[in-house]
Amino acid sequence: MNRKYLFRSNYKGICEIEGERLLGHLAFKTQDISWLDTSSPVVVLVSVNSAFHEKGEGFLKMEAFLATIRRHVKGEIVILIADTAHLYAQHLLEGPSATQSCLSAGEELVSRYRSLFAGSTLLYWHALRRDEAYEEIRSHILTLFHRDATFRQYLFEDADSAFTEKRKSEFLDKGQFIESTVADLIEQCVYLQLLARKQFRYLFYPGASCKATEYLRTILSNGLQWIDVFLTIEKKAKNLSLNQL
Repeated sequence: MNRKYLFRSNYKGICEIEGERLLGHLAFKTQDISWLDTSSPVVVLVSVNSAFHEKGEGFLKMEAFLATIRRHVKGEIVILIADTAHLYAQHLLEGPSATQSCLSAGEELVSRYRSLFAGSTLLYWHALRRDEAYEEIRSHILTLFHRDATFRQYLFEDADSAFTEKRKSEFLDKGQFIESTVADLIEQCVYLQLLARKQFRYLFYPGASCKATEYLRTILSNGLQWIDVFLTIEKKAKNLSLNQL
C-alpha cells in the first residue's frame, strides 16, 4: 500500500557496536503534520520486546526518533515505557513470573537508552494503573465492550491480526491468545483515555494504532492523536566519519 508522507526529516547518527562504529542515514516520516511545532505535551511510546530495538541499529533508530520529535515539539515530552502492555498474553507463556519479566525488560531498555532519554520525564505503563482515575475509566471502557458491538468487533479483529507467524510458534492455543490480547487491548484503551484526560495531545509510535483505539477516540472525542512514524535506516556503513556517509 502506497503512503503519502507529508513530513520527512533526515538524520545522520553514529553508535558503537562491539568495538565498531556504525553510522546511519535515517528517515523519519509521518502522514499527519498537525503535531509540528505543537506546544502541547506529548507522549513517546516505547515498546519492549520490539523488532525496533534489535541489534545495535536500535540505538540509531531511537536516537533519530527522539531527536526529530524534540526538534519539532515545543511542549513537554514524556517517554512512556510500555513494560506491561502485553502482560495478559505474557502470562500464557511465563505464568506468575510474567510481571517481573515485563518490568525487567522495561528497565533494560531504560538502561540501554539512558543517554537518549536524559532530559525527558519517564513514565511506566504499569504505573498508570495506580492513577486515581483508572478504575472510573476502565469501568466505562468495559461497559462499551459489552454494549458496543463495533468496538468489541474491532478489539477481536486487532487481536487476530496480532497473531503473527512468530506468535503462532510461541502461543499454541490461538483462542487463549486472542482472549488475552483483547484484555491487553482494553487496558491500552484505558491508558490512552487516561493520558488524554491529562491533556496529552499526541502520542508518537513507530507503527500504526489499532482499529479499536481509533474507533474509541472517535466516539469519545478523545484529544490524544496517535502519530504513526515510519522510521527507516536508508543507508549505513561501518567505521566511516559522518562527513563520508
